[in-house]
Amino acid sequence: MATSSKRLARGTTTRLPGAERKRQIVEVILELVSKHGVEGVTISRIAARAGVTQAALYMHFASREEMLRAAVDVLYERVAEVIASSNEPDVMLRLRSIGGFHSGLVSSGTSSFIHPLFEFLAAPPETGLREMLGAKQRQIIECLAAIVEEGKAQGSIRTDVDAQQVAWELHGVYWAEDVSHLMGLTEFVTSGRSTVMLERLLTSIAANGPLVG
Repeated sequence: MATSSKRLARGTTTRLPGAERKRQIVEVILELVSKHGVEGVTISRIAARAGVTQAALYMHFASREEMLRAAVDVLYERVAEVIASSNEPDVMLRLRSIGGFHSGLVSSGTSSFIHPLFEFLAAPPETGLREMLGAKQRQIIECLAAIVEEGKAQGSIRTDVDAQQVAWELHGVYWAEDVSHLMGLTEFVTSGRSTVMLERLLTSIAANGPLVG
């Protein structure tokens, strides 16, 4: 990504392999969505920022809609990387680590998915992007639920816990951090309030934690 950014900064039209050029275009789209919203991402803007002709864009994508959908795919690759940021064997420690990683991205301002994610959510209904986002987000929730089930199997999480419910609650903490960041309410993360929310949730599901009626 750093190499592509340097090329963009120089405004170069260096010939890239097809797959690399396609990825570069998608990254440009995500950058433009963050700045201008979905409606502001025009073919002319994409071509100018990527340093290619408009005709060249259509060598890689059949339409603007296909470009936007490819950008959503890459966006959720980045979201998935947050969930995969820890390989800690103990699931409770892994969930804490994932939460800490997400909080760090938010508080540092280095997240590359928060702004475009919410711009895509604000896209007009007729684009179909909201439905695509919903399907992608459900996959993330299923991934979180699978981690919780793993914790139940290893004995670190209570066996009576509803894994889907916990996944949605974890999702709620992450989204609260994202929305707070977008609204400038940085203290939600920096003061540790979101960490307290996460810790209360994890304590409630821990195998040695209190039973919750």
